[in-house]
Amino acid sequence: MKTVFMISLFILTELTTGLALASEGIGHDHGTHFECALPKKSQDIVDCAKENHPLVLRKKNETTQAKYLENVARQIPNSELDAEVTKGSGDLSNSTVGILQPIEWGGKRSARISMAKARITHINAELKNIQAEVIQETVINLHRLRQLEQEKDVIKYTVQTLKKLITQQSSRLNLTPEQQITISVYRMALMDAKIKSAEVFDEERALEHYFHVSTGHSLEELRLTLPKTPINWPNLDDSSVESLTSPGQLKAIAEKNEFMADAELANSATWPGLKIGPMWNSQAGVGQPSQALFGVRLMMDLPFFNQNSGGRAFAQAGVVRGEKNIDLLRKEEKHEREEQLKVYRSAIAILKEIPESNTMEKKFKKNETLINRGLVSGPLIIEFHRQRAELTRSRNIRELKAIEALWQIYKFDGRIFSEVL
Repeated sequence: MKTVFMISLFILTELTTGLALASEGIGHDHGTHFECALPKKSQDIVDCAKENHPLVLRKKNETTQAKYLENVARQIPNSELDAEVTKGSGDLSNSTVGILQPIEWGGKRSARISMAKARITHINAELKNIQAEVIQETVINLHRLRQLEQEKDVIKYTVQTLKKLITQQSSRLNLTPEQQITISVYRMALMDAKIKSAEVFDEERALEHYFHVSTGHSLEELRLTLPKTPINWPNLDDSSVESLTSPGQLKAIAEKNEFMADAELANSATWPGLKIGPMWNSQAGVGQPSQALFGVRLMMDLPFFNQNSGGRAFAQAGVVRGEKNIDLLRKEEKHEREEQLKVYRSAIAILKEIPESNTMEKKFKKNETLINRGLVSGPLIIEFHRQRAELTRSRNIRELKAIEALWQIYKFDGRIFSEVL
């Protein structure tokens, strides 16, 4: 019994220390990392994460490099120097000097530029798709932080109530067997509440890490601007607006355009390589004066064995692949939107039947007066607090499902960048 008590005391001490460290902001050293300006509203946090999440920053680094692709593609190939000198016995010699300029015919240069532009567009579309995912994740995490504050208060009040009841019961003399069992039940319930408190603390720490790396803010800075509990849920149409395109579809379209540019590049490769330029030749023989000759040199590949038919076929298959991917993604997103709409409406219907958090708290407070007056049995008190915690948790889970489905639909409808938290 003493060992169990010491272990329980250790767990409680560690938990209390951890909560104290978190509340004091220990581990969040300002000035050692990037930090957005202090948020004034929830949307400021979303905007900050959208631009500064590590995944976004990595893709931005790629876009910074990719913007020079067009400059590279527009470069004209340099001229080539072709020189040859031969010398025989006596005064016999032969010298040839020429300059060759590669000629990009058959649309080679324009195809290369189109490919660079398509690649840049594709990378930017990938960036938008990542930012949409970050917005959705940030919104959900902000609402979850708000819910954790409420769940912590419920658990904290449960712990305080159980401690008070244990103290009251333990102070009595000559406890009956039933009273002894009741105290034991109280203590087990207290340990269960402490474990739940540790679970909430772990989840909060994970969220703190997410916002730390994506915005640089501590929990104390975020708590001041957490979103409010949704009350008026928006009505959503059964189908999305056709003129709007999701970030995923924009990415798929950009990918197809890159395949098309690759096909254009493959077609231009059908034309053989061509080099042309002036040539000078000097010849001198034994007993003969030197002679200078001027002319033009032309070098060209001879397409006897292939005309890049394999490359063209592969590139055209990429175009077909891109078109099929767009069609598949549209069907997939349409089906997924319908499914998320069902989840959203189902969650909203359940939430309308469950009292709001403030209303539930008022009812709980009213019932707690009966507990404090000693009019309720021990098992019923424990069940009361357990049901209170479970109901709060279940309602929060259902609310989070509705929020997640809502913002998923916003993404499918192409509205995620214009919606405000």
